[in-house]
Amino acid sequence: MKKLSKLLAIVIIGSTVFTSCKKDTGSVVQDEISASTLASIASHGFGTSNVQAVEGGYLVEGDIILTPDFLAERPAGSLFRIANNEQYRTTNLVSQNRNISLALDSRLAGKA
Repeated sequence: MKKLSKLLAIVIIGSTVFTSCKKDTGSVVQDEISASTLASIASHGFGTSNVQAVEGGYLVEGDIILTPDFLAERPAGSLFRIANNEQYRTTNLVSQNRNISLALDSRLAGKA
């Protein structure tokens, strides 16, 4: 009985090793992004390291979708980089004055 259980354990371990080490034969086909599209993405200030073509545009930086219409526009202003930090700006303006009110709870401990 001991020999049978040892043999069975060896067969199970061997089959697990052989099936888990099998290479994946499926290949992932990724759409080629043209150099002009990558240049347009870079001119808008986005990274070009992992650009993916998706429905409706291009996925950049993992969570931003840029449409072809946006890429066709000329970026307003220039990209300002200092020490590998990106500085972003916008031309959008707030048209109304807004007041922000804060309320502090009296139970919060204050520093003296």
